[in-house]
Amino acid sequence: MFSNEEITPEDEEKMIKVAAHKIHDYGMDSVAVLFLQSFKPLSYIGGQFGRFMIYPFLWIIGGDISQSGEKFFTIFENRDNLEKLITLLERKSEEKDSEQEDKKIAEGNQTKKEASPKRDWRRFLPF
Repeated sequence: MFSNEEITPEDEEKMIKVAAHKIHDYGMDSVAVLFLQSFKPLSYIGGQFGRFMIYPFLWIIGGDISQSGEKFFTIFENRDNLEKLITLLERKSEEKDSEQEDKKIAEGNQTKKEASPKRDWRRFLPF
């Protein structure tokens, strides 16, 4: 059921970058950092719980998903990898904030009469 495949540091870095990129794409940087910081002490227990509850159903989706799910649980059981993910998310968030500040400076003090488009997770709200 569980693979005995060794996970290389390159695999760890790739999985961490993919997770950070997905979280950043959905605009959930700050929420994810808060969640990860809060539950970092329980990372090992969470990984074991995920293996117990989720992993048995991954084979239905396919073998490739099942193998990457096992890697995911193994990588994020380690607190150091969670800290790497948090650091990467904070860096991406700071870059986004600096880009927005640069845009505001470039635009100057021009006021827009039209409403700004919804960004991040707010775009899913109907109001």
